[in-house]
Amino acid sequence: MNKISIFCSALLLAFGFAKVSPAITNGAADGDAHPYVGLLIVESNSSFISCTGTLINSSFVLTAGHCIPDDTTGARIWFDSEVADPNFPSAGGSSIEAVDWYRSPQYSEEQTGGALVYRYDIGLIRLSAPVSSLEPAVLPEVFFIDTLPKKADVDLVGYGLSDMLGQTTSTDLARRYAPAEILPSPKDPTIIKVTANPGQGKGGACFGDSGGPNLLPGTNIVLAVNSTYTPGCDGYSSSARVDLPEVMDFIRNAIGN
Repeated sequence: MNKISIFCSALLLAFGFAKVSPAITNGAADGDAHPYVGLLIVESNSSFISCTGTLINSSFVLTAGHCIPDDTTGARIWFDSEVADPNFPSAGGSSIEAVDWYRSPQYSEEQTGGALVYRYDIGLIRLSAPVSSLEPAVLPEVFFIDTLPKKADVDLVGYGLSDMLGQTTSTDLARRYAPAEILPSPKDPTIIKVTANPGQGKGGACFGDSGGPNLLPGTNIVLAVNSTYTPGCDGYSSSARVDLPEVMDFIRNAIGN
């Protein structure tokens, strides 16, 4: 078993679920700053996967494709800034059930160097009832990221680990926010790399936040969604771009816009 596998196994035991996916380290309590970002639980063969999702219209939530396994049987989302539902992670309380789920047709995953690597890591969840009380996030223009300056800032929002010392979403189901920075262009044009170093007031992605948004600072424009991370959550994370034509086509065809 490699170091990544050992690390993941320890977090699975701490969380109490079968799977956990990359949250915001070195962040601050988000409160009501990003109310359209929710804590997403996906059921798969009696297991629970914890991710983050973003409401992009009244009935659809944007998340990571790997948060929706092939054997998904159900899903639900909470938009509370702190989830205090006694039934969590089961249905009920303030959760909203999903009735359908999709992954980008270009989605793929492969083992590279002992870790899973995702491409076009984009997924959608269709809710059972529209959410009229929240203003949804906004999709970017095609290739919008390419117009940004070098080392452009992004806002990260999500639920889960606040540090690497064992603060888990099983005891702290709170939405967090942290600023981060886009790193120089990676070889894969379908992703952006984002700082995960806690220095200089920055934060990063870690366990519990796959699918969480990378936002244009001070706006509700979703540039990308959290996808993968370094084992220590202290180097960089990789986020799947939303602004690619094929991704935008998938989203718009699914939601009917």
